[in-house]
Amino acid sequence: MVRRDLTSTSATPLAAAHEVLGDLLLDEGARRAWTADPDGYVRSRLADVAGRTMLVGLPPGEVEQAAEHMIRKSEGHKACESRPPQHVEPSPTRSVRPLTPWPSIRPLIGCGFRPPLLGALFGHLDLVEVWEHTADWYLGDDAGRRGATELRSFASTAPVALHCLTLSIGSPDCLSDVDRLEGVGRLAAAAGVDHVSDHLAISRVGSRPLPHFVPLWRTEEQLDVVIANVTEVQERIGVRLVLENPAMMLDPGGEIATFAFLNEVSRRTGCGVLLDLENLRVNEANGRLDAGTELAELDLAAVVGMHLAGGTFPEGGEPAGDTHDQPVSDPVLRMLESLLPDLSNCKHVIVERDGRFDEGSEVLDDLQRLHALLRPARGAR
Repeated sequence: MVRRDLTSTSATPLAAAHEVLGDLLLDEGARRAWTADPDGYVRSRLADVAGRTMLVGLPPGEVEQAAEHMIRKSEGHKACESRPPQHVEPSPTRSVRPLTPWPSIRPLIGCGFRPPLLGALFGHLDLVEVWEHTADWYLGDDAGRRGATELRSFASTAPVALHCLTLSIGSPDCLSDVDRLEGVGRLAAAAGVDHVSDHLAISRVGSRPLPHFVPLWRTEEQLDVVIANVTEVQERIGVRLVLENPAMMLDPGGEIATFAFLNEVSRRTGCGVLLDLENLRVNEANGRLDAGTELAELDLAAVVGMHLAGGTFPEGGEPAGDTHDQPVSDPVLRMLESLLPDLSNCKHVIVERDGRFDEGSEVLDDLQRLHALLRPARGAR
């Protein structure tokens, strides 16, 4: 494995800590060496005391669990690759259809666009008022030019929301991927969206992709990095960025509470919040936070969208997981119901499904329950 020289003065403590954490999550040999002697391993990698301090407190068991979770996520993504149809080349003789306007009712009820679900939802597409597309599907070597044509075609038939997985907004080198940012901006313009969402996390270290999102150290240095990244990303993509709270299979820790961190990023950059209630429930089940305390802290006026999904909550001490392959739970729907009066700026509530596509009837049931729950609130607005 090729590593950059982390003892150089050009690497900040945070950037160096990110690089070593990436090695621990992606390389079994690094994990074994670190588990055997955490302090010695970190000292051998980092000359900076601040960078070492960020790492030596991480419990080896949590790192091992997070690495196993990433492996499962990676295998799951390969098994259920839900790529939309192949790119469609634009015809110079065909007129461009106008984008479908968003209905005025709020919040809209939507579903993550997954081709394997379309059969189960066929005949019930009136339940899906907005389709959330994964931006990364449409990015290619041409920085999303052909993908923009395809996405615009979708947006001419139904309202579209745009969700990213790989901006890595917490990475010190987030802004170095110029082609990705250019492509996302092109997709946003093609789809006619006013915001693009991604996770308040890191999804790559340097050029190395991580199979799952890694939450951030909740420190002032990390906060400064995120604020600088969000400010520049919004400028480059030309629309507002909306940040999602991730599930935390590993909690790097820090002196700032999770949603207080998110509040501060939103306050100082104008970005919005994508509130994932299932991630919040998973984090509470795994002892990472208290959901009620965090929600009381969150500025709900900043919430632009919401994600609902179904995770797994095994017995016997195994951690809960944000698997997105189960029905939306009653506790999540009750949580949503309690928040509705304060979600004054929420544009859409999206049901996510990333597995067990043969049980598409469960997604249909999720959408029907969501319509029943939101009907009174939407009628009052």
